[in-house]
Amino acid sequence: KADKADKPKVPNMQFGHTSYGVPAGVNGSVMSSSIRMRMADCRAQREAVLNHWVKEALKDDTPPKPPNVFVDAVCFQADVKQKPLIRHVIVKDLNKVAKQMKIDVPPRGVFANKAPMGLYCIYDGMSGAGTAGPVSAEFCARNYHGILLRCIAELGICTAPAVEAAMKKSIKQLDQQLMVKNPDLEDGCGAVIALYVGNHLFVALLGRCAAIVCEVDGEGLRMPNVLGSGMGSMKRSLGDKAMKNDNPSKAMAISVPDIQTVQLEGEKHPYLILVSSTVFEAIGPADMVKMAEGFPLQPRAFCGEITTRTSFLIPATSPCTAVQVNFLPDPVEAVESKEPAAKKAKTSAAKSSAAPPIGPTGSMRLRHLLVKFNEGQPKTVEEQKAKWASRTRAEAEKMLRGALSELRQDQKEWTKTPKDGMEAVQLGSKTFIRLARQISDCPTAQKGALACGDLGWLTQKARADMSENFREAVDVLQPGAWSDICVSTQGMHLVQRIA
Repeated sequence: KADKADKPKVPNMQFGHTSYGVPAGVNGSVMSSSIRMRMADCRAQREAVLNHWVKEALKDDTPPKPPNVFVDAVCFQADVKQKPLIRHVIVKDLNKVAKQMKIDVPPRGVFANKAPMGLYCIYDGMSGAGTAGPVSAEFCARNYHGILLRCIAELGICTAPAVEAAMKKSIKQLDQQLMVKNPDLEDGCGAVIALYVGNHLFVALLGRCAAIVCEVDGEGLRMPNVLGSGMGSMKRSLGDKAMKNDNPSKAMAISVPDIQTVQLEGEKHPYLILVSSTVFEAIGPADMVKMAEGFPLQPRAFCGEITTRTSFLIPATSPCTAVQVNFLPDPVEAVESKEPAAKKAKTSAAKSSAAPPIGPTGSMRLRHLLVKFNEGQPKTVEEQKAKWASRTRAEAEKMLRGALSELRQDQKEWTKTPKDGMEAVQLGSKTFIRLARQISDCPTAQKGALACGDLGWLTQKARADMSENFREAVDVLQPGAWSDICVSTQGMHLVQRIA
């Protein structure tokens, strides 16, 4: 005990604002009780300080960055009056949606450091376990993202297996809500759902939809990695109420998805393809990857090509859908890896062929092919007489895919390899000018060779003013490269970066 002569006295100790000391003559029980009380006070103070710093850290209201991807989709359905049997959903920034819905994403594990999140889905009303129809696909497209976010918000441990469990839980809840809110439901749907978080890709599959990740081996060869292990002995679907039973052993269909996680490794995984059952049954994974090589960073053109080919291989009444997600390098790393651009590069395309880093005010010199189309009644007499007055959006897109195909074929026939982007522009100018004269509805298409199709120098704001889709398609370009097919208020564009 502390009051015994042969025991040293407890020295005076400082911790925070509390002083520990036991005066001579105090018995052990009083001393122990006093120390316990003061130690409890110290723990409370420490927790208060920690809570204070946690709150301070949470005050950082800088929004998470959206995923650095370039994604687009095309859905083909011959009968436009029929309700779509296949729905696709692209959520480019799932963190932003969570904030709008006032759902807190856990700031730990795979979600740490404000990890960017995106969601890409196809709900296929022809890929269920029973009757085909549009109801299940439409309900899932409208409701799944909210259910998924709420399941993610409930996570304690945020490891990859925990996220997989949250996806299974959310899909089960989606299926339950679908059947409760549609008591007379007869149809069902399959689905392929890709959740992108940081460098993790979580893919859930039901029915005959498919997901293919392109993988690049050590020799640079691109190979398809088909995710999922197939349907097995039981069919997986959402809806199909008549085929489900509370007893799994008696059910003819289940809503438990097949989930697979891929940890993305930069250039090893350039893109992801999601396709409906009709596409997967018509075109093999290896052929899809081979087709994608002809459309680098052109997801809309690629998806348009793949659905067009599928439409010739399946019954005319069957719809088909494809989504491509291109994973882009970190823009900060891309800027650091490049030399600073010369200030005079903006005044002359011939003086600089290197790709300058594109920052918030970065400028590009562009030329384009513009194909207008009509989705309603033209407003003026001149527009009613225009050659594009009766042209549909699908027809305009088909024209630009054809132009892109001709430009690629022309490039294959070049007798020399261009040393830089500017020389590539020069080598392809003859074909470009011919196509501009033939199909472009832009007044610049009729100008002289150097000014044909020229949009001049456009800042990032000017590109965004054209449309967000236009900016996204153009911002990824290097000099000499062609953009994906993009849309603005003017019509559809195919754009080449000159400098």
